[in-house]
Amino acid sequence: MKAALGKDMARVSRVVLHAGAGAPTINADIELWVDEQAGTADTLTEALALAKLYQAVLIVDYAGRAALAYPPPYNGSDILRDLSRLLRATKSPGQ
Repeated sequence: MKAALGKDMARVSRVVLHAGAGAPTINADIELWVDEQAGTADTLTEALALAKLYQAVLIVDYAGRAALAYPPPYNGSDILRDLSRLLRATKSPGQ
């Protein structure tokens, strides 16, 4: 997906939000956010009516606020379209 974003690729990072102690093994190009008390994960899980948070795709802004959420079933092309629109409509920090 990052390659499809072209010049905005540097403005996007992939992140895994892990709830609870310990850290899972993840890909080197994916950032890991650990939510040890699971407060953020629980809030998002409840708000999205999910059984588990890992089922959702979230688009989070540079300040850490969830801007868009996609519970399953989701479509990658829909997510890319929405992300592209969001990037066009917003400026990156410092601009």
